[in-house]
Amino acid sequence: MIKSFLYIVIIISFIGSSCKSSGSAAESEPRKIPEDFSLMMKRTGCHGECPIYEVAVSSDGTVLFQGEAFVEMKGRYTKTVDVETLGALISELKKADFWSLNEKYDNPQIMDLPSCTITCNMDGKSHTVLNRFDAPEKLDNLQTKIDEIIGKEGFQKVTK
Repeated sequence: MIKSFLYIVIIISFIGSSCKSSGSAAESEPRKIPEDFSLMMKRTGCHGECPIYEVAVSSDGTVLFQGEAFVEMKGRYTKTVDVETLGALISELKKADFWSLNEKYDNPQIMDLPSCTITCNMDGKSHTVLNRFDAPEKLDNLQTKIDEIIGKEGFQKVTK
């Protein structure tokens, strides 16, 4: 009986380890970024010191940043990000279920609020969401994640 139990444990361990190894092979494959992928995020000001900027990302990894006010980088900047970064952006969009979000979260009665507009094109779909007031937490989190994933490092000032 103990021998049978040991054989079962060994077989289960073997099956489990072979499944893990095939999973890691799939993870090492490069991510495929849809050719039509693009992401734009624009933040507007308020009566205070709210950052005003726009960032655009394309499927080839090109990132354009236009800083206007209350940001470290004022003017136009560019950099290129890798496939993993693009994949992380797409993962966050999916995690937030971006395409199911309303087109507008706003209260026009409240005057002094910044807004954030995200537009994404991917897989033949396009969706724009304006967040100025009372958006779901997953949209606020997405905005923060986009900023974090793109980061501030590696940008070069555009002089033209």
